[in-house]
Formats: sequence, C-alpha cells, structure tokens
Amino acid sequence: MKTPLFFGVGQHPGILGQHKTEYWVNLQQNLHSTFKQFSENKSVITANKLLDYNRARVFLDDTATFMDEDFVMYSLRIDTADSDFQYPQGKIRDVFDDYFDQLGLFNRFAKTDLISYDEIKPYLIYQISIIADKNNLRKNDEFRKALWEYIIYYGYTDVKELCKKFGFKISIDNPNEKQKDE
Repeated sequence: MKTPLFFGVGQHPGILGQHKTEYWVNLQQNLHSTFKQFSENKSVITANKLLDYNRARVFLDDTATFMDEDFVMYSLRIDTADSDFQYPQGKIRDVFDDYFDQLGLFNRFAKTDLISYDEIKPYLIYQISIIADKNNLRKNDEFRKALWEYIIYYGYTDVKELCKKFGFKISIDNPNEKQKDE
C-alpha cells in the first residue's frame, strides 16, 4: 500500500494526537485562568467571605467594615417600595450582583460546551453548597431563603441552573427542597 503524499488535517495520526494534546493543554490553561480571575475578583472575594462566615470583616470601597449575616439579609431584601438603598446596603447588593454574574458565567461556559459541569464542580461545589444545599450549616434557612429570593427576583437564571446541575433546586416555595439528579 502506498502512502499518500498529502495528509489532510486530522488524517495523520501524529498530527491528530498533537492537536488533541494542544487542545487539552489550552483547555486546562484557560480553565485555570478563568478560575483564577474568578477567585481574584473583589466582589467574589467579598461575597465568599459573607457567605462563609456569620460575621466577616470585608472591604467596601477600600474601607474595612464588619458585616453580619442579619445585615447581609437586610441588604438583599426584595423591597420595591424602598428601592433607594443607601451605603452600605447598596454596596452589598452590588457585590452580590457582580458575584452572581461571575458565577453564572460558568453555567454559560458549560452550556456552550467550552467546559463541562464535571470539570467545574470541584472548583465551585463549596460555594454552590453554601448557596443552595439546605444541609449545609454555614447559613440558616432564613438567610438562604433571602438569598434565593434575590437570585430569583433579579433573574440570575444561570446561577439557578448551575445549582440544579450540582443537584440543588433553588425555589422560593420550598427553600429546603433538595433536588436529586435525574
């Protein structure tokens, strides 16, 4: 059998293997870079502190402020009659808006097959569990309900979908409902 003089891209086993290797290296580098940018975002750092602790020292506009979860719940309330939120409530809302936007990007990446849910789960499961798992004791049911109302009211559907993909359902009707993977 004669060897053809011209190989199309992907026809030569060495070239195909090289492209696959380059693809996986680039994918892993991009994934690492994306998570690094996410974890270094000021809003993400602040929101994670507020989610992880009952009382945390956070920096709002370069000013150190202690926040407890009752104040965060108050700041995230859905109150259309009193929509003129003052500092620091408005700033807390800005932090969570940016945080949910950033978190939602991972759902969009997975929906468009840039990454898989399995690839991002190890990086995000801790945060998603605090937000959506009723069995996670970092936050009480009242806090979680306020957080879910905020997510639903302001249309953070990518965050809801991401939680669902990780096995948790965000629902105002029953904030303690856990959805099993089907």
